[in-house]
Formats: sequence, structure tokens, C-alpha cells
Amino acid sequence: MAFKLFILAAVVSVARAGVIAAPAYAHAPAYAAAPAYAPAPVAYAAPVAKYAVAAAPAYHAAPAYAAPAHRVEEYDPNPQYNFEYNVHDAHTGDVKSQSEHREGDVVHGSYSLVEPDGSK
Repeated sequence: MAFKLFILAAVVSVARAGVIAAPAYAHAPAYAAAPAYAPAPVAYAAPVAKYAVAAAPAYHAAPAYAAPAHRVEEYDPNPQYNFEYNVHDAHTGDVKSQSEHREGDVVHGSYSLVEPDGSK
């Protein structure tokens, strides 16, 4: 008898449950674009250009060309000079001298140097 009650309960359950539909898919809702509003055009006055009147340029005459004055260079056909210097620094030990003598195109001279360690 229990089996009969079990079958009766199953039949009543199925009759009472109904049909479950499969999930349905649909397109997304379509939205209309919002209306575009443009602001009222603003009327502007045309700009007025202000020009400053420039003074007329002042022209000057071109500078006159003057040929350079001819200058005669001094020439010594027999140049002569004597030159000499000496250095003797006790603090650094620097000792040196130079002498030079010129007569015409002939130059004679000498140079000497003593290193701080005493070598020449």
C-alpha cells in the first residue's frame, strides 16, 4: 500500500508543478538618441583694425669714400738691439738667465738654466 501512496503523491506533484520554460534571450532595448540642442547664434560686430601711422623714414646721404692715406713704414737697414733678463728665486730655487744681441742680420745669444735640484 505504501507503493500506491508513493505513486499517487508523484502524480499529484507532477500535475501540480506545471511546465518550466527554457530561459529566453531577447535583444537589448533600443534607445533613441537624445535630441541635440544648439545654442542660439551670437551676433558679434566685426573687429575694427587700428593702424598707427608710421613716420616717414629719414634717409641720410651715403658716407663719402676716402682712400686711405699712404703711410710709409719705417725701415731700418741695420737693426740693433740688446736684450737680457735674469731670474734668481731663492724660495723655489729657480735660477735662469737669457741674453740676446743683434747687429744687422746676425743674432748672438745665450740661455742658462739651473734646476731646483742643482742640475744644469
